[in-house]
Amino acid sequence: MGNWLMGDHKMTFYHENFRILSVLATLIFLLASIFVLIKIEIITNFPFSEIADVGTWVFTIFLALNTLANTTSKNQSERRIMTPLSLTACIGFFILPFSL
Repeated sequence: MGNWLMGDHKMTFYHENFRILSVLATLIFLLASIFVLIKIEIITNFPFSEIADVGTWVFTIFLALNTLANTTSKNQSERRIMTPLSLTACIGFFILPFSL
């Protein structure tokens, strides 16, 4: 699966810059997960629910742009695998604010 990430089909291991980006991406998606947990009220004592509201829209836009980028990727595996995953996550984030 490493060859599907970061758009390089020849990469067998991450270079240092890609490792930093990978850690950053992990932290961003952890934040997205926290926003989801706040929105579905598993985390109930979060004092600023407006941040979670705005955050879900920010991630919806981010995932929509990510889906478009994956669609135009030169890497065939990225187009076939990551595009549907990104689109599914985008739809989920779009539905989330309206579901509660």
